[in-house]
Amino acid sequence: MNTVFYVRAAIAICLMLTTWAVGSHAQAQSFDEKLFAAIPAESRMKLIERLDLYVTSQRTADYDKLYDLYSQKTISQVFKGQSKTEFSAAFRKGDEDRASVRLFEFIPKRVEKTTENGVDFYKIYGKATLLQQGETVKRHVVIEAHPQNGTWYFSAIATVQRD
Repeated sequence: MNTVFYVRAAIAICLMLTTWAVGSHAQAQSFDEKLFAAIPAESRMKLIERLDLYVTSQRTADYDKLYDLYSQKTISQVFKGQSKTEFSAAFRKGDEDRASVRLFEFIPKRVEKTTENGVDFYKIYGKATLLQQGETVKRHVVIEAHPQNGTWYFSAIATVQRD
């Protein structure tokens, strides 16, 4: 029993350190003043922190946390107004059936400011490593970032031809 406990504890520590190292690396790598120049300076770091949380929530399959990071537009239009419980259950089922798409790594390459119906939001283009239907693939993607009451929310991932 003690051996099993130590093995599990060692695995848990390795996973925590890996998650921390990857997340720290992604955040440090993704912050570039020129790259994020389109984002207002006073909210730039908040965006980067939330984007890192978005990627981490996808990578770790923390669907409850991920739901809270999606914009209301994404929840209503893409996920058809699902509740957090319904959303999490659907994604877990998708993982079981190897039908889901999850973001494992995202390296921003370009940010564009966009205005729609008088509301500003930002398109973040970059290179991504995805878990798509059980396979690891590299894609060019775009993620929309929507500032709402001082907090950043995101769209679902969309693939593009190139960033």
